[in-house]
Amino acid sequence: MRWRAVLHPSRALGVAVLLAAMGLTAASGLVAGASGVPRSEQALLTRTGSRAARAVGATLGAPSGSSTSTAAGSPRITGAGSGTARTVGGGSFTSSPPALGSASPAPTDPPTPSSTPTPTPTPTPTPTSRPPGGGSSGFVTRCGNQLCLDGSPWTFTGVNAYEAATDWGVNAGCGTELTDSQLDALFASLAPNDVVRFWAFQALATNYTTKQLDWTGIDRVINAASEYGIKVIPALTGESGGCDDNEWKDAGWYDGGYNDVYDSSAWPNSTPLSYSAYMQAFLARYKDNPTIAMIELVSEPSPTESGYVCVNEAAAAQALRSFFDTEGVEAHSLDPNHLIESGLQGVGQCGTQGSDYSYVMDSAGVDVASYHDYGSDSSPVPTDLATTLSAAAASGKPLIVGEVGIEAQNDLAGCTSYATRATEMSAKMSAQFAAGISGFLPWDSVPSNPGGGNTCSYDIGPGDPLIADIAAW
Repeated sequence: MRWRAVLHPSRALGVAVLLAAMGLTAASGLVAGASGVPRSEQALLTRTGSRAARAVGATLGAPSGSSTSTAAGSPRITGAGSGTARTVGGGSFTSSPPALGSASPAPTDPPTPSSTPTPTPTPTPTPTSRPPGGGSSGFVTRCGNQLCLDGSPWTFTGVNAYEAATDWGVNAGCGTELTDSQLDALFASLAPNDVVRFWAFQALATNYTTKQLDWTGIDRVINAASEYGIKVIPALTGESGGCDDNEWKDAGWYDGGYNDVYDSSAWPNSTPLSYSAYMQAFLARYKDNPTIAMIELVSEPSPTESGYVCVNEAAAAQALRSFFDTEGVEAHSLDPNHLIESGLQGVGQCGTQGSDYSYVMDSAGVDVASYHDYGSDSSPVPTDLATTLSAAAASGKPLIVGEVGIEAQNDLAGCTSYATRATEMSAKMSAQFAAGISGFLPWDSVPSNPGGGNTCSYDIGPGDPLIADIAAW
């Protein structure tokens, strides 16, 4: 079975940085398995307007803590956050990211991290009994291989907005910072009980100056979602370590390495806790918050060596199963209210090839299966999705399409228009829900200027016809 993960666009976050350190480039074709990937998928990593290029730019282009103007011209707040939600101002990060492979800029007057940082407690936000936006205040549950909400089967649409918790004045950030009004506009564009998936990485929950836990950015997202009756899926880290601890997660990481601290001097230098300790802190804070639909422990877990080299499939499968059996089960113990979603791309990845997918999904530490749909624009139900759905059903788990992307840009030769993309996405939604999926989340909502205005990209900007189709589903 072909290994779709090799040059998958959502795995590209931080890949260019890591390959550059090895003297390679994404276009060199030296990533293991590249020769077996169709040309259309190989191109995903090298297109300058792709999600990959934007994500690496965000990784390299962290602004300093000093003043930087926002798009609206208001001053950026640079002081430490108080932990109180929705009080931090600021706007979109507008500086141009450096070229891929360029050196990471050092922040102005970088602070010296303490040797043994101690998390600073901040008040846990108390959810309202019923969000004003009309959404349910209930927790999402699993009913066999379906999701349920308020005791009835539930399916959802929504969007990814990975950058939503970025707050350059407080945390290390990842991608564009949304103003309060832009965050409100994102949630207002969706229907009650729709879902937004975003990064809730440790580096986005740590004050860049003090190196202490500071939940300002994540609180702001969750509280704003609650106001509009929207639910969220926070991902606690990503496979490549980009925008987080910079640690590539190989089999050793999934087999216990998550108990170690990875906080190199390289940007963002904001992960003073082990993954396991951070997960525990996150669950302790948000376990009683029904705005969270489910929790993704790792975005696109794949126990590979740097560069997505699958060294040993059997060892990778064992490591993934061990991770979910340990961390997933512990998450259930600490937080019995929330489902654990796998974050997997689907069958055929390192550790989930053939029958190994069912072996991993049979873990008691996984409640919800996932699939990421790229490179199949005109195929409503890709073959790998059908296979993954069947395997998830055999394990008795519902499945969500956690990411689905189609590149587009209006009035650009060779690029799909926004209207055509909306039509293709609608066809996918109809066919995939009919096939049995429980959720559908296109990649990626941005507050303005999708694709820089002149590049074919996965960005979904304000007024994109796809947003109306998602909200109306």
